[in-house]
Amino acid sequence: MRVGIVGLGIGGTCLAAALGRAGHQVTVFEQSGAPGPVGAGLLLQPSGQAVLAGLGLLDQVAANAWPIRSFHANKGPGRPLVTLRYDRQDPAASALGVSRGVLFMALYDAARAAGADVVTGTRIVDIRGDLRTPVVVAADGRTFGPFDVVAIASGAQSDLRNRVDPLAHFRQSPWAALWTLVETDAECAGTLHQEARGTTILCGVLPVGPHRVAFFAHELATRFHAHWNRGKDTRDLRFVNENDRKLSYSRLSLVAGVGLVLASALSILGVSAPEEMR
Repeated sequence: MRVGIVGLGIGGTCLAAALGRAGHQVTVFEQSGAPGPVGAGLLLQPSGQAVLAGLGLLDQVAANAWPIRSFHANKGPGRPLVTLRYDRQDPAASALGVSRGVLFMALYDAARAAGADVVTGTRIVDIRGDLRTPVVVAADGRTFGPFDVVAIASGAQSDLRNRVDPLAHFRQSPWAALWTLVETDAECAGTLHQEARGTTILCGVLPVGPHRVAFFAHELATRFHAHWNRGKDTRDLRFVNENDRKLSYSRLSLVAGVGLVLASALSILGVSAPEEMR
């Protein structure tokens, strides 16, 4: 069977590896010209581990990940929100905290080893032809195929869904998080720890190795500091604007929110946040 896969992410590489090993002719299209191990961390649930085990990749990924036996969230200092344990019934059960780069490379190498053809630098914008012989169309007008089946694995913001099914509805969440990978001297615990303040402020620490965590507040601090510095040269970007009291209050509320997130994140790592910066 001739299979076209749009998207070289986790889903696309996993599908390519499985179908290639089953003897199918697989072509994967990726808009990036140089795909590679990017991204921070994710929590690989037991169901995902079962898929990797079926591909013979679980031991390889687990050797570069960290077992997560519980999830704990606070809604304030000393105020637990929820605690969930994977090992409550089975002491050996756990999720895996793993960096996206580790998971991607394991699946990508498996897909290539299974004979998948990877076409990079090619953004697929349409699928044409009948259902039995679909053809994919690139942004530059090139066409590829025909295939027996085309799988769309190009992410949540893909335009192909509506091209294939104009009645399809996809609701995108208005919330997002900025994550980064941080090295730590202390050995990580087997816990995904999150701090929530209401429904709009959240920070988390996910161990993805014995001395490595995926941590989004670090990036938040970097971006906040950069914006603060830009205000030194551009008056309109300053947090306090003497000509606009309402705008100043809004920006100062943002400062308070960022400070709360950073203080909570630092407390997770056992670091006390300073009360004043000079």
